[in-house]
Amino acid sequence: MRIFHVHKWVAKMVLKRTLVIVLYVTSMFIFGFILKYSDVLSDFLYSLSPIDTRQEFDYIVVGGGSAGSVIANRLARNAQDRVLVLEAGKNTMGLLHIPSVGLLLQGTPFDWSYKTVPQQNACLALNNNVSVWPMGKVLGGTSMLNNMLYVRGHEEDFKEWFKGKEDYSYDDVMAYYKKLEVFGTPKEKGFNIPKANLHNGKRWTSTDQLKKNTNSNLLIRTNCFVNKVIINVGFEAQGVEYSYLGKKNSAYAKKAVILSAGVIGTPKILMLSGIGRKHHLDDLKIHTVVDLPVGDNLQDHVTTGFDLVLLNNSLSLSLERIVSPFSALEYFFKGSGPWSSTGLVMKNLKYIATYCLCLLLSWKC
Repeated sequence: MRIFHVHKWVAKMVLKRTLVIVLYVTSMFIFGFILKYSDVLSDFLYSLSPIDTRQEFDYIVVGGGSAGSVIANRLARNAQDRVLVLEAGKNTMGLLHIPSVGLLLQGTPFDWSYKTVPQQNACLALNNNVSVWPMGKVLGGTSMLNNMLYVRGHEEDFKEWFKGKEDYSYDDVMAYYKKLEVFGTPKEKGFNIPKANLHNGKRWTSTDQLKKNTNSNLLIRTNCFVNKVIINVGFEAQGVEYSYLGKKNSAYAKKAVILSAGVIGTPKILMLSGIGRKHHLDDLKIHTVVDLPVGDNLQDHVTTGFDLVLLNNSLSLSLERIVSPFSALEYFFKGSGPWSSTGLVMKNLKYIATYCLCLLLSWKC
């Protein structure tokens, strides 16, 4: 009798695991299908809809990511100024606002899918010493792909960046941090609980606030890839040249062109516009307008990880919970559950790396 019960229990477990795997594979297939063919569907729908043919604006903001959205939203508060936002990626859809989906967007049409060249003194544990740099190619930028965690930058980093620049200071930055944050005790070393940018269980970005702006003086154009800045003989930016579904267009700004296309996109646009190292532009047969060290000193974050060993407990999200229909209902009706997870199993964030660097560089920490 006991053997029969054991066999019955094993059969139930096998059936349960098989069902979970089938649900997971099916959901991944559906999700992959949507991501793959939303690109084609979006292009088709955009080709049917007429683009606003206005060419002259007061401000042109290139890039509808985290920073560009904030800048455009602020500029549009003045009803007298016409503001154009040009985003190379596509508009967001509801599926992208599910927090746990973010990491799955890497390597899809919503990601620029950048990779570094092989490194000599870094990325030694990675394949061919190459690091993958996911960056959002969508309205909202990389804030649509990341883990939504918010951490205030270290004071000494800002001081190092602003060294020798009288127009900038850490105190100026702090004023904006305080406008962003609610009351909380900042900790630059030790353990701290990270904050996540969610609203009612959904991914929240600065672009969500931008899209709420219904002012007629604000125009957002997606699927618009900016090729270069149009510069006049007086070395002033007049506008931009961009491609929309393969067709070249131009837009002009009476007051300013603001490049906010990301750490890779902005230097690229500048160099394609003739602003960069002359010897490098000469190699690419680009006429040099201004010889400047554009693109130099690019650095990525220095990070490391550590493992936690837990006995008889788990902090991870089980596959069974993720694919459960009840998790979907919990998310859509309550804004909670595994689907509202940031995708990182993290209870605390350790600021040990910057602190150690402070000691090594004799900073006051």
